[in-house]
Amino acid sequence: MSSLSRELPDIFRQSAFFRAQDVYHPYMDWQTLVHDFYPDSLLELTQSQSSITASFYGQMLKQAGELFGLERMQELSSRTFYQHGKSLAQRHMARKPELERNARGITTLVLAAIFTSNPEYRFEILQFDAGHARIRMTGVDRYHRITHALGIDQHLQWPVNGDFFTGLRDELGLAELYAISQQLKYLDESSRCDYEIDIRAI
Repeated sequence: MSSLSRELPDIFRQSAFFRAQDVYHPYMDWQTLVHDFYPDSLLELTQSQSSITASFYGQMLKQAGELFGLERMQELSSRTFYQHGKSLAQRHMARKPELERNARGITTLVLAAIFTSNPEYRFEILQFDAGHARIRMTGVDRYHRITHALGIDQHLQWPVNGDFFTGLRDELGLAELYAISQQLKYLDESSRCDYEIDIRAI
């Protein structure tokens, strides 16, 4: 790749590690290509990646409904979220093996998920004890946004990510010790949401 120009977007220069091995054809105006299609900022890059994640989820469910029946979409969604929760917990537990095995530990993993992969959510920690934690999540539900756009949201139970939190808990080895429930307080057609997660010792 040619040396990076100062006129290129800052986010492109900051992520040059990922693009350093790209090879353009000599006749290509690669700087114009970058200007036209590369995200202008970290915010735009993060939002774009989040939208792609949601789109993949929605399109997968729509195809599953067409191939196997609409009633299968909820099961596929639940299983996918559950396994994703377990995978995320494994990754963060490997990084932080001292993570508490209680409601605080589960809450910490929920926040880690928001930090790393769900920027549209805003959170408020309402309670943070070893035996009982409560989290309020507001903002935009990207999964509702895409499924509503695809006309399949009515075939799912909202919020759809409850099994994700169950996966976090189970991977921490707390399946028999803590119960997790999620309450839908508000969800409109623009996908603005207000959810509350309750984590408590059994």
